[in-house]
Amino acid sequence: MNAPGNIPVGYSRTLRLREMLQSNRLEFLMEAHNGISARIAKEAGFKAIWGSGLSISAQFGVRDNNEASWTQVVDNLEFMADASDLPILLDGDTGYGNFNNVRRLVRKLKQRGITGVCIEDKQFPKTNSFINGEAQPLADIDEFCGKIKAGKDSQSDPNFSIVAHVEALIAGWGMDEALKRAEAYRQAGADAILIHSKLSKPDEILTFYARMGRARSARHRADEVLQHADRCVPSGRHQLRDLGEPSDSRRSVGDAGDREGNPRQRDARQRGRPYDGQ
Repeated sequence: MNAPGNIPVGYSRTLRLREMLQSNRLEFLMEAHNGISARIAKEAGFKAIWGSGLSISAQFGVRDNNEASWTQVVDNLEFMADASDLPILLDGDTGYGNFNNVRRLVRKLKQRGITGVCIEDKQFPKTNSFINGEAQPLADIDEFCGKIKAGKDSQSDPNFSIVAHVEALIAGWGMDEALKRAEAYRQAGADAILIHSKLSKPDEILTFYARMGRARSARHRADEVLQHADRCVPSGRHQLRDLGEPSDSRRSVGDAGDREGNPRQRDARQRGRPYDGQ
């Protein structure tokens, strides 16, 4: 999991993130929220950065509720991109509005050197998923698919990644709803699916992963397993050990550290190497 040293000519940040999303290995993105934390992630040996909406809001001293404007977030990301040459996947909340906002966001992120954005299927302004999550409404599926399509139509780099964040499990809508939404977002053009669970064990994540894989096979889409990776958000360290062998096509992002005082980034900095899940 060492950060690239000499990057080959033409091996862009967007391509490096896309390769991680399509990798057959268990990959990790480390949370960062400003220039210095982005630099720490690079020095610790991580391959990519998760630009956490929670942490970026916190370092501004505001709530994780879209109180920081999207332009403030983008300005902050520019410092992160300057401080580290790692690919950055932004936690873009709901896309900061409707499909027109997503269209403009994607163009501005690419101008600042950001390699992808993850948008969640909740309503704007968003509320942190762990605050009374089951009472939070979700976005209409067709409306959210429109955001994905608008973002994909607006990207100037074919390797820029748009990740669809499914909140159905957090919101208490159940596994069938999560699978229905994930498939709709895949068809709308999402490059990856992020499935979010608040449980302290990985059962929901593993069930989602298995059922989505079976559904694809039943529809003769075996080739798309590599093209549309599933990603997960562990709720704590113990989940990382349970998510499977490195051959599993799952991606893990670093937001778990945000809710635990960022121990993985702190541990990585102290040891001078990436967090290994132990």
